[in-house]
Amino acid sequence: MAIKKSLEKLDLFIENGIAKVKEIIAEKLTAEIVVTKEIKTERITTNEIQIVDKVTGEIYCTWIENGEWVKVKGECGTISNETASNGTANNQATSSEQPTCTPNWQCKEWQPSTDSVCSGETFTQNCVQWIDLNNCGISETPTTTQQATGTKDCSTSSTKSTTTISQQ
Repeated sequence: MAIKKSLEKLDLFIENGIAKVKEIIAEKLTAEIVVTKEIKTERITTNEIQIVDKVTGEIYCTWIENGEWVKVKGECGTISNETASNGTANNQATSSEQPTCTPNWQCKEWQPSTDSVCSGETFTQNCVQWIDLNNCGISETPTTTQQATGTKDCSTSSTKSTTTISQQ
């Protein structure tokens, strides 16, 4: 009971395990929010909101800057002030600025496929479809070739296949 009275002097009330506070000011607030009733809020004041991607589990920091949503991969406390203040965090960097998202390119489709070239023959494949695992929104994809060995069974065919690939 003494603890409850002490907390009430600080305008903190606890009823049925629920804390009621008029105002909270914190440098960092971590909370799991479960909404059980309609909440009407006139204003939320914060500089940044940290959100976890539901599918990948990756952390993003987001805020509104000049009326536009800005999103940066990473924890809010780790983002540089320059990134936070120049609006490049939404992957809309100008040509002189570095993007804040680093693409993680993975080739989704190599051509020609190994099963279209006779077994044992070496040839050069080109990546014709890239995917960015980080979803940076950058349309410029890398140009990559690789050496591969055919897997097609050509022993029953009387003609040998030849594949010519022009390298970029």
